[in-house]
Amino acid sequence: MSPGHKQSYRFAQLAATPWFNFSILILLWLFACFWNFGKAFHIDDTGHLEIARWIAANPLHPMSGVLSWGKDFQPIYETNQPHLYFYLMAVWGSLFGWTETSMHFLMSLFVFWAIFAFYRIANFLSPGSAIIPTALFAISPAFVVGQNSMVDMPLMAVWIEFFWALLDPNRSERNRYLSGALLCSVALLIKYTSLVLLPVLLFHMIIRKRYKQLVWGLLPVIFLVIWSVFNLYDYGGIHIIGREIGNRTQSLLHFATSWLGILGAITPFALLAFIAMSYRSTSVIAKLSWLLLSIFNLLAYSFILWLVMASPSNDSINDVLKWSFLINGSALIVAIVTITASAAIKSELNIAQLTLLYWFVSSAIFIIGFAPFMATRHVLLSVPPLVLLLYFWVIERTKARNFVAAVIVLSLMLTSLLAMADRWYAEVYRRQASSIANSLPKQATIWFNGNWGWQWYASQSGMKQFSLIEGRQKPGVGDFIVATPRNVCCALPIPNAIKLEQYQRIVIPRDSRIAHFASSKFYRSGPQPWGYYLTPLEEFVVWRVIEVQGY
Repeated sequence: MSPGHKQSYRFAQLAATPWFNFSILILLWLFACFWNFGKAFHIDDTGHLEIARWIAANPLHPMSGVLSWGKDFQPIYETNQPHLYFYLMAVWGSLFGWTETSMHFLMSLFVFWAIFAFYRIANFLSPGSAIIPTALFAISPAFVVGQNSMVDMPLMAVWIEFFWALLDPNRSERNRYLSGALLCSVALLIKYTSLVLLPVLLFHMIIRKRYKQLVWGLLPVIFLVIWSVFNLYDYGGIHIIGREIGNRTQSLLHFATSWLGILGAITPFALLAFIAMSYRSTSVIAKLSWLLLSIFNLLAYSFILWLVMASPSNDSINDVLKWSFLINGSALIVAIVTITASAAIKSELNIAQLTLLYWFVSSAIFIIGFAPFMATRHVLLSVPPLVLLLYFWVIERTKARNFVAAVIVLSLMLTSLLAMADRWYAEVYRRQASSIANSLPKQATIWFNGNWGWQWYASQSGMKQFSLIEGRQKPGVGDFIVATPRNVCCALPIPNAIKLEQYQRIVIPRDSRIAHFASSKFYRSGPQPWGYYLTPLEEFVVWRVIEVQGY
């Protein structure tokens, strides 16, 4: 036996032991959570926290409060998400506090659930190598960076558990579909995107000719009806049909290309898939094409390393990154289509592969067709089935598996880079809110404009939120207004009746190599969710009110 085969054999022996796999799962969980613990509240965290705090005080009227989020103070029922996870946050925050550590510990429970549920699906598909695709999923950038305190990670955990319930061979028929229906119901009350789960639940019952079990398909509908009746009691409307979806100013083509670009940017394991496709291909042209894509990816990783080490003074290289992301995302789709077509021709498509394909395609179509904007956390829903399909139907069956360790190292490097940058970015608003408040006269009234994490920390530092709504308190002469930071949503216009003079201006430079990769594009972007940036990250301008005319 050659040394390489001996090494693979020893690893396979280790991977077959439960204690080894569980230890690796714990390490993956710790790596994912390490970057989130203590991180400043960021992006949509504030909106979720404010809703949860309202629920803690008003549990029977969760949507009747008001929230300043995007367009001045508005009723909570105008926001997009149902409230199940916010109820959990309300209970948790009431018991353990509303600090970053408390909320991130709550999130870490769902992170472990997602990793463990994914591992169980992988173990069902291939017991001998389940830990490898689990690692590729758990260390991917979108999974690690996108945690924060938003609903996407709890949603991910419930989705993976739902698909495991459908595929688990050890469950009874009744337990399989009851569990699936309950998990579908829970997912729907976390995010309405989960409507796509209902068709696959019914499909499993029909294809297995379990017609008597179809009654469980009514359970998610019943939960939605109960939730809607509760909405009527709460504020007099039905949330799922009455909410404002959001104004999509870009075309469907823009959303599709953005989805592809983001997919290519958050899947470093694509390199492994392209190597495998090269081994798998029989025609010379296909083999060379996949080989060139593999080389292209290696060069891209070298390019990113060069950006970190050399810190160039030209950020036009973002165009290179954008096109590399689009090429990667498109090639991944080609790989999925190729293996699916091959399996269909050979009559090898089974219910597990069909289920994973549905998961991948349905989540993509829903996000491209209905999401108000594109973000990495939206595309993340498509990553688990992509990893499973590519690994078990391509990578594991070729010599590409010999490159797994190298790709895992590359993934760890890229994810750590982006996680460090995002953590630094979030910290800017926590630090500056306190610094600005302490730098102004102690008795002064300070107003702030803008949302996201900045809103939470500005409020915590004693500032008042600016509003244009009649009847709310307004700034007076001698007060200070901190304008909306340049990269924060969402600025309310200061009326001409308020005369201002600039008092202070603070520019936050990118003063480290890691900081060059920080950007809000990771949370709301086109086809390039991350890149290399030279312009100052943020700018805070403090204005003093010198005159107020009637308004």
